[in-house]
Amino acid sequence: MLFIVLSGMALLTFHFQRMRDWLTGGPRRPKKQIETTYEIGWWAYKQGLHIDQFKVDVLDSRLNLFNNKSLVSYTITGTLTAAKTWKPDVYKIHLSERYSNFGTDSAQAVIEITPVITVKENNKYNGEVIPFHVTNELIIESSGWGTNKLLFKCADREVTIELIQRK
Repeated sequence: MLFIVLSGMALLTFHFQRMRDWLTGGPRRPKKQIETTYEIGWWAYKQGLHIDQFKVDVLDSRLNLFNNKSLVSYTITGTLTAAKTWKPDVYKIHLSERYSNFGTDSAQAVIEITPVITVKENNKYNGEVIPFHVTNELIIESSGWGTNKLLFKCADREVTIELIQRK
């Protein structure tokens, strides 16, 4: 009996979330290829990271009176190297979000994205260059009515997008 009640509650919760998203016109939940973190940890292997390409795409931005969320994706392509017998890999993606010039006409959100590298001992690894490609999605919330400027940064690469929130 308890199982039936819990199953029913889980089903209702799922349908309520879907109904809320449908009513507000909000984007779906983001997909993540690699886990993200907001914590600064031990980043000992960053010198072996090289970013070749950084791309940001707006996937769903139906901003209106009832919805202030957009879905964007970012793709990072690059290479990793490390010392012999220590094979590098992208462990997590570090995200940092802040406002620049908040309260002025030139205000913009700044979103910095940094791959966090880890290494594992591997006797077959001889220090060769390892390519990587990561695509994650992110929900962005508008900061107010009108044009919302967002500057995405990854190493020395920058991409600016604008999302327009209308009443």
